[in-house]
Amino acid sequence: MIRRYFILSILLFSSLASLIGEALPALDRGVENAIHPMLLVDERDNSIRYANPACAEFFSIPKDRLVGRNFPALIGITAPSLIDLHEQMLSLKTSDDESLYFQVGVQRVGNIGTPYFMVMLQDKSEEQRLLIRNRQITIALVATSLLTILFLILFLVFQSRQNRRLQKEKQKYEDSFLLLKQFLNTDSRYSYIKDSDGRFLTVNENLYRLLSCDESSILGKRIEEVANHDFASLMVESDQEALNEQRTVEKETLWRERLYKTTKFPLLLPDGTIGLGAFAEDITEQRNQEQILKENLTRTAAFSQLLSSSIKDPNNQLTNVLEEVCSINGSTLGILLLIDEESGAITIEATREEVPLHNLTEKQGMVVPSSVAEHYLNQQRDAVSFIINEQVNEEPVLSYLTGKKITVENLLVCTCMAGDTLSGMLLLADNRGGYNETEGFQIQLLFSGIWANMHKAQNAAALEASQRDLRLILDSTAEGIFGTNEAGSCIFCNASCLRLLGYSDERNLLGKNMHQLIHYNTREGIPIDEETCPIRSNLSKGYGIALENEVFWRKDGTCFDVLCYAYPQMQNGKITGSVITFLDNTDRKRNQEKIAFLSMHDQLTGLHNRTYADEAMTRLDTEEQLPLSIIIGDVNGLKLTNDIFGHTRGDNLLQSIARSLRLSCRTTDIVSRIGGDEFLILLPRTDGDEARYIMKKIEEHLEQDGIRPGKRSIALGSATKSSMQKKIQEAFDEAEDQMYRKKTLRRTETQKQQLQDLSEILYEKAPEERNHAIMVQQHATCLAALLHLNDEEASKLKRAGFYHDIGKVVLEPEVITSKNRSTLVQEQYREHVSAGYRILNMFEETVDLAPLILHHHEWWDGSGYLKGLRGTEIPYFSRLLRLAEVWEREHLDLATKEHIKQILTKLSGIEVDPHLVERILNAL
Repeated sequence: MIRRYFILSILLFSSLASLIGEALPALDRGVENAIHPMLLVDERDNSIRYANPACAEFFSIPKDRLVGRNFPALIGITAPSLIDLHEQMLSLKTSDDESLYFQVGVQRVGNIGTPYFMVMLQDKSEEQRLLIRNRQITIALVATSLLTILFLILFLVFQSRQNRRLQKEKQKYEDSFLLLKQFLNTDSRYSYIKDSDGRFLTVNENLYRLLSCDESSILGKRIEEVANHDFASLMVESDQEALNEQRTVEKETLWRERLYKTTKFPLLLPDGTIGLGAFAEDITEQRNQEQILKENLTRTAAFSQLLSSSIKDPNNQLTNVLEEVCSINGSTLGILLLIDEESGAITIEATREEVPLHNLTEKQGMVVPSSVAEHYLNQQRDAVSFIINEQVNEEPVLSYLTGKKITVENLLVCTCMAGDTLSGMLLLADNRGGYNETEGFQIQLLFSGIWANMHKAQNAAALEASQRDLRLILDSTAEGIFGTNEAGSCIFCNASCLRLLGYSDERNLLGKNMHQLIHYNTREGIPIDEETCPIRSNLSKGYGIALENEVFWRKDGTCFDVLCYAYPQMQNGKITGSVITFLDNTDRKRNQEKIAFLSMHDQLTGLHNRTYADEAMTRLDTEEQLPLSIIIGDVNGLKLTNDIFGHTRGDNLLQSIARSLRLSCRTTDIVSRIGGDEFLILLPRTDGDEARYIMKKIEEHLEQDGIRPGKRSIALGSATKSSMQKKIQEAFDEAEDQMYRKKTLRRTETQKQQLQDLSEILYEKAPEERNHAIMVQQHATCLAALLHLNDEEASKLKRAGFYHDIGKVVLEPEVITSKNRSTLVQEQYREHVSAGYRILNMFEETVDLAPLILHHHEWWDGSGYLKGLRGTEIPYFSRLLRLAEVWEREHLDLATKEHIKQILTKLSGIEVDPHLVERILNAL
C-alpha cells in the first residue's frame, strides 16, 4: 500500500508544474489510465471536478455523470473535511445489494486560492470479506469450544448429583431393608420376600431355623436349592398362584406332620418389579384344639342321641353302645364287664374287636376272676377313669381270656355305676390318638346312663337316676345342646343352652319350634325360610353338618355368632328328630377379624399399614385410576417429643396427626402409616393441583388442631402419575424426594420453632421462668463485659443464660415452683439439667451450649450436681453461668458494691470460682 501511494504522489507532483495558472490541474496519462479510481475534488464544496475511467466502473456510473456530484454524498458519508478520510476503510452498497469495501487516499493539490483534493479509491472487498469470514470462523470456533466446555461441566454436575442421589437411594434402601429385617425377625411367624424370579431377598430367623440354613446359604437362591423336593414343590405352587393371579393367597400346608397356614401376596419391590411376600405360622396346636373341640361336640351329640333313644333290648343295647363308643373314639378293642351286686362275680357282657385276632366274641359270658381285675377294681374305688397313654406290656384281662401275654398301645378303663355301687367296667384299647379325661368322663356318664335305663322297667328310682345322669351329661358341658322332634319342636335342652339363649326355664323352650324361636333371621334381618334352613334341610337328608356362619337369636332380641353341629336322630332307619350342639362363636370370630384387621392396619393410629399400602399401590396402578397422585409425609419433632416427653406423648402426636390426615382426605383416598414417622396417602383419579389442595387442607387442619410446632409438624411432598408409561415407584420416589427437600430447606426454621415452642411450654407451666431466663441472660451479658470477653464468647454466654433452665420443661409445674423440696422432689428437680443437655444437643443453634448447661449447677467445692465436679474441672463457661444465676438469686443488680463484694466473697471458693470473683470485684 505504501508503494502505491508513493506512485500516486509521483504522478501528482509530476503534474504540479502544469497545474499552476490553470483553472483545473492537468493530469497526465498515468492518472487517466490508472487501474484504481482517482478523482479530483473541489475542497470548497466537495464536488467532483474530474474522475478517471476506473471510477465509472467502480461506481457503475458513467464518467461524465460523476463530474459535479458531491463526493461524500456519493460514497454515503458526511465529512467536514476530505483530508480526514485519508487512509480510512469505507463500504458502499452496490446495485446487486452487496457491500464494496475500499480504502481512501487523499492528497491536497492545486494553486493557492483554488484548492483541490486528489482522491484515490483502492478496492479492498476481497481482503475485507476474507477478514470477516476469518472472524466469523474464529467466533464460531470459540462459541463451539465454549458450548463444549459448558456441556462437559453440566454433564459432570448432573453425573455428580445423580451419583449422590443413587447413593442416597441405596442408603435409604439399605436402611429400609434393615428395618424390615428387624421387624420380620421379631415376628413369631415364618416370613420371606422373593423377587420376580423366585429368589429369596430376605428371610426371617424363624425360617432359617425351619430350613436349617443360615443367611449366606439361602439369600439369592430359589427354594428348590435350599429345601427338599417335596417341601419346595408345595411352596412353589402357591407362590406361582399368588404371582400369576396378582392376589393374596391363603393356604394350609401339611409338612413333617405339622400344619402351616401360609399367606402369600404380591408386592412392589424397590426396583419397580413385582415380588412376593409371605407369612406362615404353625397352626398345628390350634387345629388340634379345634379338633378336640369338634370331637367333644361330636361325642356329646352322639352320646346324647344314644341316651335319648329308647331301649327295647337292654342286652343288645349294651353291645350297640360299645360298638358306637369304639367307633367314635377309634378304639380297636373293647370289653364290657358287668359286676354282680350280690356275689361280686365279674362277667364279660359285650366285646368289640376290629380285627378278630383274639376271638373275643366267643368269650362273651365268661367269668373273670376278681384277682385278674383286682388292679382295675382298686383304681376305680373313687369312680374315676383310668388312662394309660403308653404301651401296656401285659393287659391282664386280655391275657387271661387268650391265655397268652397280650400287649396294647394304650388303655382307658371307665366304671359303670348303679347309684353308689360299681356295676361294671368298660375297657377300651389301641386308640391311635390316645385318650383324655374328658373322653373318659363322657363315656363313664354315658354307660352310667345306659345302665340306669336298663333298670328303668324294674325300678322308678333307677329311672330317676338315669334322668339325673342324662341331665348331668348335658349340663356338665359348656356347649349348648337341645333336641328336636321330626317337626322341629324342642324335646330337651341343657343348662348351657338356656344360658346362651338367655332363658331361665327350660319350659320356655320345650314344645316350641326352635327354628322360629332362635333361627328365623340372618344378622342383617333377612328372613330364613324353614324349608331351606341349612340345619333342617341337611338333617332331612340323614347326615350331620357343621356350621360356623350362622347366628342364633336370644330371648332379648339380640343375636350372636354360633359354631353349630347338628346330627339326625334315627330309629328303625327313620329320622325321628335331631340333636344340635352349639357354642357362642363371637369371641372366636372377633379374634379372627381382629387378626385380619391388624394384618392390614397400624395398631397405634388405626390407619392402614405398609403391607396394605404396598398392596394398594399395586392394585391402583391401572389406567382407570389415572391420574394417580401420591402424598408422603414425615413428622417433624417426633424424636424430640419421644426423647423429652416420653413415647406416650409421641404416640399422642402420631395419633393426632393421623386424625388430621383422615379428616383432610376424601373417603376414596387411602391413608397409611408406612414407618415410625412416615405417612403415605394414595389419591386415585386425582391430578397434581387437587393433590396440592389436599396438602394445603392437611396443613390448615394441623394448624387448627394445635399440633406443635404449627403447620410444619409434618413435611409433605407429592407427585402424580399421569400415564402408564410412568412407574408408580417413580412417582413414590418423586414425592419422597420433594418431601425431603422441603424438610431440609425448613430444617433451621423448624428447629427454631421447636425450640421456641419448648420455651413457651415451659413458660405456660411456670410463667416466672420467662423473667428468670431474661434476667440471667442480662446478668451473663454484664459479666461478659466485666471480664472483657470477645464478641463470640459474650454471645455464647448470653445464649446460655437464656436457655440454661430449658430442661425444666420435662418437670411438673409443682416441682418447678416448689420452694421447700423434699429429697424425692429434689431428685426430680435435678433432672432438668440432663434434660436441658439432651434438648440443646438436638438443635444446631444450641448444640454448643449443651455442655455448659450440663454443668451449670456444679459448685467450686464439688458439692454441686450432677457429677460433683470441683474447681477447674468445671468448664469455664459453666462457672460463668453459675455466677450469673447467683447474681439473679441474690438480686445483686440492685445491690451496692459493698454488698456485692460481701456476697461474692462469702460464696467464693464454695459455690463460685474465686479467681472470677477477684476479677469481677476489681472490674467493679
